[in-house]
Amino acid sequence: MKIFIPLSGGVNSSYALWWWLTNTAHDIYVRHFIEKFIDSDEQQRRQGYADAVAAWCGTNIRPLADYEYDDFPPATPQMEPIRPGFGYKYNWGALRPRYTAIQRGIAQTGSDGVVFGYSLENTTVDSYEFLRGTFERPTLKVYLAGSAVPDREIPKFGNFDFEAEAASMIGRMEQMAAMPQALQDVVDTCGCDSPMCLICEYHRYYVADTGDTPAEKDDKLALKGQYGKYRDLADPATYTWRNRPHVAIKVLLGEEEEGDTYTGPYLPAEGVPDDLVR
Repeated sequence: MKIFIPLSGGVNSSYALWWWLTNTAHDIYVRHFIEKFIDSDEQQRRQGYADAVAAWCGTNIRPLADYEYDDFPPATPQMEPIRPGFGYKYNWGALRPRYTAIQRGIAQTGSDGVVFGYSLENTTVDSYEFLRGTFERPTLKVYLAGSAVPDREIPKFGNFDFEAEAASMIGRMEQMAAMPQALQDVVDTCGCDSPMCLICEYHRYYVADTGDTPAEKDDKLALKGQYGKYRDLADPATYTWRNRPHVAIKVLLGEEEEGDTYTGPYLPAEGVPDDLVR
């Protein structure tokens, strides 16, 4: 069977590639997609991580069937509620080209299945539920990196239950810990150490000695972020993207008290696209 995996070089997609190469004998077709709305330096940085992950996996596990680059098509802004009935607006139009490009890659490679990096953190937004019709086909097998059983085929069309899937997903901490340390070392954890960088903040929490397992860390972030099995806790009037994850990490690390007003520099503006494949 041919399996198509979009690879950004971030935790979710790197875990997906590692798991499918390690645990199956399927032919794995990989694409790194380039986003035109980010600057060239950031494009090259992301490409470098994707290249490193693909090279490590191809050398230390087994060869990839194919690894290529492709561009996401141009985006058309489309501001919609982050979840149905919520006040916070999200740019669904920035996400649609990702699904369109992935469907194009599936068709070009003749793949029988696709593995999305969609994981626990991504359930802050109903993006998969909103856009899955872009690629769903009767004969296409769909898998999600966040599935607790990675090779469990995800239901499609009217059989898909978004809330049930969201409630059972695993997150980036557990995914990172599952990979060999040598692979973890080449996954995109950024390293710029800016308080504005969520990738850095997530990794800072991952390596912190809190006494929690990686899965427990994911669960605590989900509770504060009101996603996954805690989606029903979100207030439609006040909820924002991942419910201010920088604040959650600072509280969980004991750097701020619960209920403090965060005075740091970061709060995602309305419409910042969630990173589907990182």
